[in-house]
Amino acid sequence: MNPRRATFALPMILVAFVAADATATPVAPPSNPGAAAPRAPAPAPAPAPAPTRAPPKTVKFEAASASWTELSGFGGSGVTRAATPAVPSGLEVAVSGLAMWEYMDRPQSAEIVTKNLDSLAADSYSTNHQVEVSGGGSGDGKRTEFTGRRFVRGVQVCTGDEKQTEDRKIKGVKLWYATVEKDGRVVTEDSGTSWERPNCKVWRVARYCSADKVARAMKFSANPDNKWFQGIQLECMKPGLY
Repeated sequence: MNPRRATFALPMILVAFVAADATATPVAPPSNPGAAAPRAPAPAPAPAPAPTRAPPKTVKFEAASASWTELSGFGGSGVTRAATPAVPSGLEVAVSGLAMWEYMDRPQSAEIVTKNLDSLAADSYSTNHQVEVSGGGSGDGKRTEFTGRRFVRGVQVCTGDEKQTEDRKIKGVKLWYATVEKDGRVVTEDSGTSWERPNCKVWRVARYCSADKVARAMKFSANPDNKWFQGIQLECMKPGLY
Protein backbone atom coordinates (compact mmCIF):
# COMPACT_ATOMS: atom_id res chain seq x y z
CA MET A 1 0.00 0.00 0.00
CA ASN A 2 1.12 3.49 -0.71
CA PRO A 3 1.20 5.37 2.64
CA ARG A 4 0.54 8.73 1.06
CA ARG A 5 -2.71 7.63 -0.62
CA ALA A 6 -4.12 6.08 2.60
CA THR A 7 -3.45 9.27 4.55
CA PHE A 8 -5.33 11.37 1.99
CA ALA A 9 -8.52 9.23 1.97
CA LEU A 10 -9.26 9.56 5.70
CA PRO A 11 -10.13 13.25 5.74
CA MET A 12 -12.60 12.73 2.88
CA ILE A 13 -14.49 10.13 4.90
CA LEU A 14 -14.62 12.42 7.91
CA VAL A 15 -15.91 15.28 5.79
CA ALA A 16 -18.71 13.09 4.47
CA PHE A 17 -19.80 12.14 8.03
CA VAL A 18 -19.80 15.76 9.14
CA ALA A 19 -21.94 16.82 6.23
CA ALA A 20 -24.43 14.06 6.88
CA ASP A 21 -24.65 15.00 10.55
CA ALA A 22 -25.34 18.68 9.71
CA THR A 23 -28.46 17.75 7.74
CA ALA A 24 -29.92 15.45 10.40
CA THR A 25 -33.47 16.17 11.74
CA PRO A 26 -33.26 18.05 15.07
CA VAL A 27 -34.51 16.14 18.10
CA ALA A 28 -36.84 17.87 20.58
CA PRO A 29 -35.56 18.09 24.13
CA PRO A 30 -37.13 15.67 26.56
CA SER A 31 -40.34 16.87 28.14
CA ASN A 32 -40.51 17.78 31.81
CA PRO A 33 -43.78 16.45 33.19
CA GLY A 34 -43.40 18.43 36.44
CA ALA A 35 -43.13 21.86 34.74
CA ALA A 36 -46.11 24.28 34.98
CA ALA A 37 -48.17 24.94 31.85
CA PRO A 38 -47.50 28.37 30.28
CA ARG A 39 -49.95 31.10 31.34
CA ALA A 40 -52.30 32.70 28.84
CA PRO A 41 -51.54 36.37 28.19
CA ALA A 42 -53.53 38.83 30.34
CA PRO A 43 -56.46 40.52 28.52
CA ALA A 44 -55.89 44.06 27.34
CA PRO A 45 -57.37 46.69 29.72
CA ALA A 46 -60.74 48.16 28.66
CA PRO A 47 -60.50 51.66 27.20
CA ALA A 48 -61.29 54.45 29.68
CA PRO A 49 -64.76 56.02 29.18
CA ALA A 50 -64.79 59.38 27.48
CA PRO A 51 -65.09 62.22 30.04
CA THR A 52 -68.57 63.75 30.24
CA ARG A 53 -68.63 67.49 29.76
CA ALA A 54 -70.74 69.57 32.09
CA PRO A 55 -73.15 71.92 30.33
CA PRO A 56 -71.74 75.45 29.96
CA LYS A 57 -72.61 77.80 32.79
CA THR A 58 -74.61 80.96 32.17
CA VAL A 59 -75.35 84.05 34.20
CA LYS A 60 -78.59 83.63 36.13
CA PHE A 61 -80.22 85.08 39.22
CA GLU A 62 -79.58 83.45 42.57
CA ALA A 63 -82.71 81.77 43.86
CA ALA A 64 -84.42 83.46 46.80
CA SER A 65 -82.30 86.63 46.46
CA ALA A 66 -85.20 88.96 45.57
CA SER A 67 -85.74 92.17 47.53
CA TRP A 68 -87.61 95.42 46.86
CA THR A 69 -86.26 98.94 47.17
CA GLU A 70 -88.26 101.64 48.86
CA LEU A 71 -90.42 103.84 46.67
CA SER A 72 -89.05 106.81 44.78
CA GLY A 73 -91.94 109.25 44.56
CA PHE A 74 -95.31 108.70 46.20
CA GLY A 75 -97.39 105.71 47.14
CA GLY A 76 -101.13 105.64 46.72
CA SER A 77 -104.28 103.75 47.53
CA GLY A 78 -104.86 103.05 43.86
CA VAL A 79 -103.80 99.92 42.01
CA THR A 80 -100.15 99.03 42.51
CA ARG A 81 -98.86 97.22 39.46
CA ALA A 82 -95.94 94.86 39.76
CA ALA A 83 -94.34 94.05 36.43
CA THR A 84 -92.36 90.80 36.24
CA PRO A 85 -92.03 89.92 32.55
CA ALA A 86 -92.88 86.39 31.46
CA VAL A 87 -90.00 84.83 29.48
CA PRO A 88 -89.26 81.44 27.89
CA SER A 89 -88.32 78.67 30.31
CA GLY A 90 -84.66 78.61 31.31
CA LEU A 91 -83.94 82.26 30.52
CA GLU A 92 -83.38 85.08 32.97
CA VAL A 93 -84.09 88.71 32.13
CA ALA A 94 -83.26 91.96 33.90
CA VAL A 95 -84.45 95.53 33.44
CA SER A 96 -82.41 97.55 30.97
CA GLY A 97 -84.67 100.56 30.36
CA LEU A 98 -88.00 102.31 30.77
CA ALA A 99 -90.42 104.23 28.57
CA MET A 100 -93.43 106.25 29.76
CA TRP A 101 -96.28 107.99 27.94
CA GLU A 102 -98.50 110.87 28.97
CA TYR A 103 -102.06 111.41 27.87
CA MET A 104 -103.74 114.72 28.73
CA ASP A 105 -100.83 115.63 31.06
CA ARG A 106 -101.10 112.35 32.96
CA PRO A 107 -98.45 109.57 32.94
CA GLN A 108 -100.70 106.60 32.25
CA SER A 109 -98.62 104.02 30.36
CA ALA A 110 -95.21 102.53 31.04
CA GLU A 111 -93.08 100.01 29.18
CA ILE A 112 -90.38 98.11 31.03
CA VAL A 113 -87.51 97.17 28.72
CA THR A 114 -85.84 93.87 29.64
CA LYS A 115 -83.22 91.60 28.09
CA ASN A 116 -81.43 88.36 28.82
CA LEU A 117 -79.24 88.67 31.89
CA ASP A 118 -76.49 86.78 30.04
CA SER A 119 -76.60 89.19 27.11
CA LEU A 120 -73.84 87.35 25.20
CA ALA A 121 -75.60 83.97 25.32
CA ALA A 122 -76.58 82.34 22.04
CA ASP A 123 -80.22 82.31 23.13
CA SER A 124 -80.32 86.01 24.05
CA TYR A 125 -83.82 87.33 24.51
CA SER A 126 -85.43 90.71 25.05
CA THR A 127 -88.98 91.84 25.64
CA ASN A 128 -90.98 94.89 26.63
CA HIS A 129 -93.64 94.66 29.33
CA GLN A 130 -96.49 97.19 29.23
CA VAL A 131 -98.43 98.46 32.25
CA GLU A 132 -101.22 101.01 32.29
CA VAL A 133 -103.51 102.82 34.69
CA SER A 134 -107.17 103.39 33.92
CA GLY A 135 -107.64 105.23 30.64
CA GLY A 136 -104.04 104.75 29.57
CA GLY A 137 -103.28 106.02 26.08
CA SER A 138 -100.27 106.37 23.81
CA GLY A 139 -99.75 110.14 23.93
CA ASP A 140 -96.27 111.69 24.27
CA GLY A 141 -93.54 109.17 25.08
CA LYS A 142 -90.13 109.39 26.75
CA ARG A 143 -87.64 106.52 26.76
CA THR A 144 -84.22 105.61 28.17
CA GLU A 145 -82.39 102.31 27.76
CA PHE A 146 -78.97 100.76 28.50
CA THR A 147 -77.11 98.56 26.01
CA GLY A 148 -74.61 95.70 26.27
CA ARG A 149 -74.23 94.10 29.70
CA ARG A 150 -75.61 97.13 31.56
CA PHE A 151 -78.79 96.83 33.64
CA VAL A 152 -80.81 99.13 35.90
CA ARG A 153 -79.65 99.32 39.52
CA GLY A 154 -81.30 102.56 40.70
CA VAL A 155 -84.31 104.79 40.02
CA GLN A 156 -85.30 108.35 40.84
CA VAL A 157 -88.51 110.12 39.85
CA CYS A 158 -89.25 113.81 39.42
CA THR A 159 -92.66 115.28 40.23
CA GLY A 160 -94.33 118.65 40.50
CA ASP A 161 -93.89 120.85 43.58
CA GLU A 162 -96.78 119.12 45.41
CA LYS A 163 -98.93 122.21 45.85
CA GLN A 164 -101.81 120.09 44.61
CA THR A 165 -102.47 116.36 44.52
CA GLU A 166 -101.89 116.28 40.78
CA ASP A 167 -98.41 117.65 41.34
CA ARG A 168 -97.42 114.14 42.48
CA LYS A 169 -97.50 112.87 38.91
CA ILE A 170 -94.23 111.50 37.53
CA LYS A 171 -92.70 114.13 35.27
CA GLY A 172 -89.18 112.77 34.98
CA VAL A 173 -87.19 109.58 35.56
CA LYS A 174 -83.51 108.92 36.10
CA LEU A 175 -82.05 105.41 35.93
CA TRP A 176 -78.63 104.29 37.21
CA TYR A 177 -76.94 101.20 35.82
CA ALA A 178 -74.53 98.42 36.78
CA THR A 179 -72.55 96.12 34.51
CA VAL A 180 -73.02 92.36 34.93
CA GLU A 181 -69.74 90.66 34.00
CA LYS A 182 -69.44 87.28 32.23
CA ASP A 183 -68.78 85.57 35.57
CA GLY A 184 -71.88 87.10 37.18
CA ARG A 185 -70.12 89.83 39.15
CA VAL A 186 -71.90 93.18 39.43
CA VAL A 187 -69.83 96.30 38.80
CA THR A 188 -71.73 99.38 39.93
CA GLU A 189 -71.41 102.65 38.06
CA ASP A 190 -72.06 106.08 39.54
CA SER A 191 -73.76 107.31 36.40
CA GLY A 192 -77.02 106.98 34.55
CA THR A 193 -79.38 108.64 32.15
CA SER A 194 -82.62 110.58 32.55
CA TRP A 195 -85.50 112.33 30.85
CA GLU A 196 -87.84 114.98 32.16
CA ARG A 197 -90.79 117.10 31.11
CA PRO A 198 -91.10 120.89 31.42
CA ASN A 199 -93.14 120.67 34.66
CA CYS A 200 -90.58 118.45 36.45
CA LYS A 201 -89.99 120.45 39.65
CA VAL A 202 -88.62 118.21 42.42
CA TRP A 203 -86.39 115.14 42.14
CA ARG A 204 -87.49 112.72 44.84
CA VAL A 205 -85.21 110.38 46.81
CA ALA A 206 -83.30 107.93 44.59
CA ARG A 207 -83.60 104.23 45.41
CA TYR A 208 -80.91 101.66 44.66
CA CYS A 209 -80.41 97.91 44.63
CA SER A 210 -77.59 96.69 46.88
CA ALA A 211 -74.14 96.63 45.28
CA ASP A 212 -74.37 92.95 44.29
CA LYS A 213 -77.82 93.14 42.64
CA VAL A 214 -79.60 94.56 39.58
CA ALA A 215 -83.28 95.14 38.85
CA ARG A 216 -85.38 92.22 37.64
CA ALA A 217 -88.71 94.09 37.67
CA MET A 218 -90.37 97.41 38.47
CA LYS A 219 -93.45 98.27 40.50
CA PHE A 220 -95.54 101.38 39.87
CA SER A 221 -97.83 103.14 42.35
CA ALA A 222 -100.86 105.07 41.16
CA ASN A 223 -102.93 107.87 42.68
CA PRO A 224 -106.10 106.98 44.66
CA ASP A 225 -108.30 107.30 41.56
CA ASN A 226 -105.88 105.18 39.54
CA LYS A 227 -105.47 107.90 36.91
CA TRP A 228 -101.67 108.36 36.82
CA PHE A 229 -98.36 106.96 38.02
CA GLN A 230 -96.66 108.71 40.92
CA GLY A 231 -93.97 106.36 42.23
CA ILE A 232 -91.59 103.58 41.16
CA GLN A 233 -89.65 100.90 43.04
CA LEU A 234 -87.35 98.11 41.91
CA GLU A 235 -87.29 94.37 42.52
CA CYS A 236 -83.58 93.50 42.86
CA MET A 237 -81.87 90.13 42.51
CA LYS A 238 -78.29 88.87 42.72
CA PRO A 239 -76.78 87.36 39.56
CA GLY A 240 -74.18 84.58 39.47
CA LEU A 241 -72.68 81.92 37.22
CA TYR A 242 -74.75 78.71 37.35
